[in-house]
Amino acid sequence: MTGRAADTGFTRTRLRAVVAALFFALAVPVVVLVAQAQRQMRFEAFDTYRRMADELARRIDASLARAIDEEQSRGYDDYGYALGGLTSNATRLSPLARFPAASALPGVAGYYQIDADGRFSTPWLPAGDAAAWGLAADDVRDRVAARDGLVDVLARHGLVDVARTPLAQAAFDQLNTPAQQQALSNKLGRVDELPLAQNFPAPATPQAAVKRAARPASTTGGLFDSEVDPFEFALLDDDYGVLYRKAWRDGRRTIQGALVRRAAFVDAAFAAPFLDTALAQAGDMAVAWHGDVIRVVGASGASDAATLTGELLLQTRLSAPFDGFGLVWNVRELPAGPGARVVAVASASTLAVLVVACLLLYRAGLRQIALVRQQRDFVAAVSHELKTPLTSVRMYAEILREGWASDEKKREYYDFICDESERLSRLVANVLALARLERSEFALERKPHRAETLIDLVRSKVQRQIDEAGFAVRYDVDPACAARTVNVDADAFVQMSINLVDNALKFARHAARREIAIGVAPHGAASLRFFVRDYGPGVAPSQRRRIFELFARGDDAQALPGTGIGLALVQRLARAMDGEVDVIAREPGAEFGVTLPAADVSSGA
Repeated sequence: MTGRAADTGFTRTRLRAVVAALFFALAVPVVVLVAQAQRQMRFEAFDTYRRMADELARRIDASLARAIDEEQSRGYDDYGYALGGLTSNATRLSPLARFPAASALPGVAGYYQIDADGRFSTPWLPAGDAAAWGLAADDVRDRVAARDGLVDVLARHGLVDVARTPLAQAAFDQLNTPAQQQALSNKLGRVDELPLAQNFPAPATPQAAVKRAARPASTTGGLFDSEVDPFEFALLDDDYGVLYRKAWRDGRRTIQGALVRRAAFVDAAFAAPFLDTALAQAGDMAVAWHGDVIRVVGASGASDAATLTGELLLQTRLSAPFDGFGLVWNVRELPAGPGARVVAVASASTLAVLVVACLLLYRAGLRQIALVRQQRDFVAAVSHELKTPLTSVRMYAEILREGWASDEKKREYYDFICDESERLSRLVANVLALARLERSEFALERKPHRAETLIDLVRSKVQRQIDEAGFAVRYDVDPACAARTVNVDADAFVQMSINLVDNALKFARHAARREIAIGVAPHGAASLRFFVRDYGPGVAPSQRRRIFELFARGDDAQALPGTGIGLALVQRLARAMDGEVDVIAREPGAEFGVTLPAADVSSGA
């Protein structure tokens, strides 16, 4: 940053605006890229879970399809107690005569058949005397109780007519109609009302219900041929569902099927496979029937559709005859993915580096602005400090050369020229010393010097300066320090002392007590503190650290002559000799001190 930049108004406000614009110009693309990467990883994790849900849906659908194929393969006569007719002379029993019922389809409570005349029968019991078939009395009693349970459930829904009229079969034609579905109980909400977010696109080809082709099957069961339709399934308004098909023999329709326990069916067909997958750890599964949620499964403990949260993962329907069932998966919280931690750490590191870099750039800019301003002020001050005395010296020199001054004035003019020459010498010495320190070219020749010797050396250099300023001086040398030594460069020590005395005389020029004190005192057991004290207005607390900065001047020093490098030079010279400079508030006045390590620690008092 150049002086021209400062002159054209490059201020802190403009610097902040530039750094902020640079930060946002770099941070915004980084944030966008990180956000895009995070979204892509979330989408990949989401897509992985969606494929898992789709694969689970296909497994469930395939498992139920195998069970239905097994049921569909049963012949017409399998729904009777015996094959080949309902007589005790039959050689084989129906596979459905086993009690209790055994089926690949989960939740089957029992099988039934309703003929064209409305008569109900079950393959558990033969027509006529059960004892003729070798059934024990206890077994018959259990089978009768189970049959009565089937009849009771079917009768509650009008699917069995106790009067045994042909109208009983007509009730099956009303199953899965809107009116029947409206009457279902135990609904937990609607699928289309699920409060699930959809932040990710749906799959390109969502799985839909696949209608299994109607297969008029010609089966041979005993003496007669028959035809059967594919199975259908319906839920009843309690904890049961009914599987049924229409079968014809000799033009007469028979309803054959099984009564299914809803809870057992949902648990075995849907819940158990779901809970065995990783999906159960990330979300829930809602089981719906014709759009009505009837069960929610998952680790979240959601009880109905309204309590489901998260992202909609997949929504699908099953194949016929279970095409009334819909499965909906949600994911509560997507895992970050294997690369998310790396992206998060990299993005945080990048933003941290960017913030630190911009802060450092801002601080460097502030320092540069301050340096340019200080240099500008320094040039102006040095120019003034040089021009004013040089002009006066030249004027008095010309007067003396032309012989215009009287003998009395000549002495006054000579003294003035000497004083101003010394002041110019001090100024030039300070500037040159500072320049050498900044370039690390200041070679110090440190030698042991007694404290009282250094004070005497300072007295010889500053006494005339103090007298001409009209000040009194008091030399305070602690007897315990007089003989102690410090390793210093004598010229550098004198230059520091002259600067401190000049500073004291300048700021205390209007003090009521025109006096300064120069001395040395112990500072701990291993150091000596050389000080210069005045009785002026002192230094404000807010300025005590700033006054040692290069080119800095106190607020009340702007109207005073000076360049702002005297105290800064004192600090640099003190540190070059392993010392430190400080300022202490006195009442009144201020005391500047230079603390230097003693060279004879063992001999200190």
